[in-house]
Amino acid sequence: MDRDTAVVYPVGYFAGYFGAGTDDQTRSIRRGWEPVCLTQGIDFEFWAAAHGSLSHDWSVPWTVGQVVQSLRNSVEGRDPWTAGIVPARADLYDIAANEAIARLLDYGLLALVGDSSEERTAFAKTHRFDPMLLGLGNTATRPDRSVIGLRDRPVMQMPESQIEFWQMSNQFDSIWDACECIAGAVTEGPYADAPPATLVPQVLSDIRAYIAHGAGYLDVVVRERHRPVPPS
Repeated sequence: MDRDTAVVYPVGYFAGYFGAGTDDQTRSIRRGWEPVCLTQGIDFEFWAAAHGSLSHDWSVPWTVGQVVQSLRNSVEGRDPWTAGIVPARADLYDIAANEAIARLLDYGLLALVGDSSEERTAFAKTHRFDPMLLGLGNTATRPDRSVIGLRDRPVMQMPESQIEFWQMSNQFDSIWDACECIAGAVTEGPYADAPPATLVPQVLSDIRAYIAHGAGYLDVVVRERHRPVPPS
């Protein structure tokens, strides 16, 4: 896999801050059933930046280089030393960003997916997508598109032919399982009459847009569900 061209996916759900107002403030990311605690500011900043920019053209892959540039732009004008996020010098910044990437990959909070069918399939079988926000239906001006958002606050639109995955994904253990269900059940659009392996690239592209708009998040596949322990 070429890291420069691989697509970046943040994994996990932000669960909040601990120790607010102190120097050792910790950010908690839920991954599967377990929390992962980030104590270094740049790790959380990179994880957050990996979600994407609303202004990004999602037909173009979101790569490590674009995330680094997005993070650099987000801290421009702030004092990085005071904020405790990234070093001010560009050379030190790049080193810090690469170290953060390595840590996030090790924690399982970041995934890099190449453009081969094998890599995409492996990712789809080991990760799930959980949708957030609400489906608000279509509009009078664009009846062919479905709106996602909150009441009186739409955040994005998707073609009717591509909304099935967002609607159904939380019913399945993995992205791959959802694609298997969609395959053959959709009669029009890019999802129509396609085997799962053919669906995955389009679904992963759609997921990138959903994540950037806050319409869902990625998590790891957890086959074993927690069950209450009966009293002895």
